Amino acid sequence: MTSIEERLVTVMTTRPDGLVDPEAQMCPAASVVKHWDLSAQDKAALTGIGLPVDGLMTPGFQREAEPLLTPDLAGPYERGLISADQRLYDLGRWEGTTSPPRWERWRNS
Repeated sequence: MTSIEERLVTVMTTRPDGLVDPEAQMCPAASVVKHWDLSAQDKAALTGIGLPVDGLMTPGFQREAEPLLTPDLAGPYERGLISADQRLYDLGRWEGTTSPPRWERWRNS
């Protein structure tokens, strides 16, 4: 049996698409994501790996090119990550809530 350290190294050095079960993921269409204002790496991650499909989250990717959501800046930590005038892409819903998971729109400036 390998040690926890060896297993951790294996997980941390394995490509994410080798760790995610294709039956438990949902990816947005590349034709939609290509219009989003995201880095090439983020676009590749969304279209190649996607988001998990489980009992808590139902991915449902917006089709619009512009972000639809306004951030909820609950505290100082959140206000340090994003400004009130930035917008977020709608990626789906958490079960039992109306709160969507969010993929933040970052500008390369």
